[in-house]
Amino acid sequence: MQSCKHCKIQIRGNKACCPLCGGPVTGTPDNPAFPVIQAPALSRLTMFRIALLLFVAFEVTMVTMKILGKDHFTWIPLAMVAAVFAIIDIAITCYYRYNVLKMMTYQVYLGMIVSVIVDIFTHYHGWSVIWVLPACFGGLIVATIIVGVALRMHFDDFSLYIILNTAVSFLQLIPYFCGKNKFPMPFIIMQAAIIVLFLGTLIFRAREMKEASSKFFNV
Repeated sequence: MQSCKHCKIQIRGNKACCPLCGGPVTGTPDNPAFPVIQAPALSRLTMFRIALLLFVAFEVTMVTMKILGKDHFTWIPLAMVAAVFAIIDIAITCYYRYNVLKMMTYQVYLGMIVSVIVDIFTHYHGWSVIWVLPACFGGLIVATIIVGVALRMHFDDFSLYIILNTAVSFLQLIPYFCGKNKFPMPFIIMQAAIIVLFLGTLIFRAREMKEASSKFFNV
């Protein structure tokens, strides 16, 4: 144990000087009373700043190539849009990296938006609304349940994600009624499965879902 000859006190831990007088200490330092948590090499903010710098550099490069190449590089606008979604995805990951369900949900939604935009920019063949959206919504709800059970979360903690994803999945009716979904069979099958899964959850866990909704909406 360390000690200060001037203050006549004993000092626990490992101190470079006396905490009272600031003078030199003698003796053998003790192990710290609490474990020392090593700070990460890069903080979340630093990682995002690096990603933001690379994003700005990429966008400036794309604009320069567009000006110099005129209409030769037709893929540049799509690449710039993809970079915007990439930096948003990085921001989500940095902010919610300790909340698995929230990060997973936001990233899947972002992926669906990107797929629709890419489909539109590539003369719209309809693959995004025919295959990607139904698969993503169905997979997201199943993955939410699996993650919630695997992490031993309370049902209240992940039931709202089930409600939200089920409600948002009905947006697929827009391209269906607008005639943009030329092959609606995957959407119809997956939406029916989502509805059955939601109703089954509601039947067996109605009280928990009501409590979770009440907490969320402050009712």
